[in-house]
Amino acid sequence: MTETLLMFFSVIHWVKSHFTLWDFAMALLGLFFFTCIHERVTKKGPMLWPVLGITPSLFLHLNDVFDWVTKALIKAEGTFHFRGFSMGGAFGIVTVDPSNVEYMLKTNFNNFPKGIYYRERFYDLLGDGIFNADDELWKKQRQLAKLNMHSSRFIEHSFQSMQCVIHQKLLKLFENLANSGHCFDLQEVLLRLTFDNICTAALGVDPGCLALDNFRQEVLFAKAFEQATELTLLRFLIPPFIFKPLMFFRIGYEKRLKKATEIVHDFADKTVRDRRNKLDKLGNLNDQSDLLSRLMETQINFPGKFFRDFCISFILAGRDTTSVALAWFFWLLHKNPDVETKILDEIYEILGHNRHDIVFTVEELKKMVYLEAALSESLRLYPSVPIELKQVLKDDVFPDGTRVKKVKVADGQSVVPKLTTTLYMKNGLMVTLKPRLVENNNGS
Repeated sequence: MTETLLMFFSVIHWVKSHFTLWDFAMALLGLFFFTCIHERVTKKGPMLWPVLGITPSLFLHLNDVFDWVTKALIKAEGTFHFRGFSMGGAFGIVTVDPSNVEYMLKTNFNNFPKGIYYRERFYDLLGDGIFNADDELWKKQRQLAKLNMHSSRFIEHSFQSMQCVIHQKLLKLFENLANSGHCFDLQEVLLRLTFDNICTAALGVDPGCLALDNFRQEVLFAKAFEQATELTLLRFLIPPFIFKPLMFFRIGYEKRLKKATEIVHDFADKTVRDRRNKLDKLGNLNDQSDLLSRLMETQINFPGKFFRDFCISFILAGRDTTSVALAWFFWLLHKNPDVETKILDEIYEILGHNRHDIVFTVEELKKMVYLEAALSESLRLYPSVPIELKQVLKDDVFPDGTRVKKVKVADGQSVVPKLTTTLYMKNGLMVTLKPRLVENNNGS
């Protein structure tokens, strides 16, 4: 033992006498460059820097994440490995290969839950709601939601709610904006539209986001909900040893996240509390057909937190996804006027004549196949939810041959122009409305 220690110290002494700090620095620099070159030559995906992983490349492309990741996926033939900061524990696979996606979401679904990596980051906002649940909890909520959403009573209620929001709010707002000639953010209007609609159809409350008096003002809950989702996503970019202390001490962005989440929870708690009080007072909710009322009446013993998490999850599902899909759709129509003309021709052909105050029937909507195809193509090009996070339970192999190790996170298409859970347009969609000249049946 003594001889070993003497040998060790003699080696240290020899190194110190023959090498300077500059020599060590040059050696580390050489090792850094060698590692980078080796990574670039042997791997097809984005550059994984020593120690820092994909983090520098990600931050360098924050403003063009969509293009950057798309090019990386094309170069890597649809799938590549990634890792984050060495001490952060973030590593996994990004894939857009259809066979891999189907394998995770259908063929071997049970082996790919959302996992603790996803759940712990969204838990403060979503709790145990359906979009943050796994296994039996997810199955139970899905069955309850499916049972109530497919009922003829709710389908009729949701259809009428949408008609009401469109004709009594949206069209009046558009008429006001067209007369004013002012430029406005169409994406913001669509967000307000879908927020009013999902709250009315699913929760039975009208937040009034589209009201003319409120249009130029921020709706506190809607703004807090958007801020909460954006700030929660930062937890996926920041290593746990950084965001967890920030969360514990409520400092930095975590302080703003906490405040926004409290506003969201207060809104949902009040909605649930008022509905529960009405149920206790009347003994039933027969006069309401919204999803929350139907669910609360059949599952009366469920705790308030269950209904709160339910409310927040459905607002997330119904607000952002539909609104951003419509924003991209109208932008594509603007870029492709020939498609717009074909859609209008189809509508005029189905209607048969010019009508004022048109309310499309279900039968008429089913006949609009070209419109449906255009919407589907828009969603293919700009999916509302481009990211699907999964965590594998057991070692597996994707259909394309990629090996997946447990504990790693397998991502869906991680391409977002703005870092949110949905595919927002970063700068909105500024438009000006002008009346459309429509020919009558005589062509005059």
